[in-house]
Amino acid sequence: MFPRPCCSHSLTSRCNKPMLATSCCVSAQRPATMFGADMPQRMRLVALSVGVVARACATSITAQAAGTRSQRRARLVRTRSSAKESPPTPTPFSDIQLAPTELQQWLRADIMRRYKELKLLGWLGRAYLAVPFVFKKFLPAIFQLSAYDSNAAACFTRGGCVDCTLREGSGIAGPKGIPFRLMLDMAAEDPKRIKEVKLLSIGCDLTREDGEDAAQVTAEGNWSRMSLDAVQEVCDLINTDAPTKRLVVKAITSTIFKKLSNVARAAKEGVDLEVCAAGTFTPREELWALEGTSYKWVQQVSGWYFAAARLEELRFESVAEGVRFTFYLDPSEPVNSVSPGLNVNPEVINCKFS
Repeated sequence: MFPRPCCSHSLTSRCNKPMLATSCCVSAQRPATMFGADMPQRMRLVALSVGVVARACATSITAQAAGTRSQRRARLVRTRSSAKESPPTPTPFSDIQLAPTELQQWLRADIMRRYKELKLLGWLGRAYLAVPFVFKKFLPAIFQLSAYDSNAAACFTRGGCVDCTLREGSGIAGPKGIPFRLMLDMAAEDPKRIKEVKLLSIGCDLTREDGEDAAQVTAEGNWSRMSLDAVQEVCDLINTDAPTKRLVVKAITSTIFKKLSNVARAAKEGVDLEVCAAGTFTPREELWALEGTSYKWVQQVSGWYFAAARLEELRFESVAEGVRFTFYLDPSEPVNSVSPGLNVNPEVINCKFS
């Protein structure tokens, strides 16, 4: 590889020590003397071995890279195929002759109208929790609960639990009040004391059966229907016992500010609503009355009257978890969101929490 130098005189002229002289020779003739006299053969063997190992490593790396690329392509194909196979998100009230973007604006606007009412009630709740004696003296109707007619809002009990829809009489939503569906957990040692309160929904729930023969059946078993007198006893307990009323007010207030605040944020940001359930409402023929622009059979549910309608449960996509809205669409009425002379249609009538 390198020209072999003449070292006969350079070893004595340039180096005084034999070791240094040897070092000079080594540095000039490294290919021939580093490993001894048989260096060329050993080097060829070493080079051959290194080459074999290098080729094996390169082959392994290439195979791994090819496998990785194949896996990536397979994952990409699966992702694309799953995206093609997954059905599109159902559009709310898709048969309405209205642009989907405009309909979404209508739905969000109605949710915000109801949210403003409930937000006011939430602030009243916070004030009540701070100075309850002021409300007791000057605003006694705030957070006073009363029972609906048993045919208008059925209540149920099982063991130490009560599932009831009660009317809040603050007047914020008009003289008919706001329906609150509450889950009350009664104390085992004292069935007259409520130890825990959970707010299940706000508004009129047309998906529940409220007739005389109504009974609630769940996976855990049957709930027995409560009489009107029994429901009124629950209302009296809440209204007269300060600690119990505080539990109810706290449940309502915390739900409004924790869960509905996320709803308001989503509505303001223009997040679309998606359909999570759909159904219909067929009223009992309780009353033939003018509803909207025409006469029709209507049924009272939680103090309000409703005609035959389509129902859709909607939720905001990927936000406001555990909150669903029931929208009511009367197909015999024109769709409307802004005209004050017509009913809002479709209209949000219930908000469920889970």
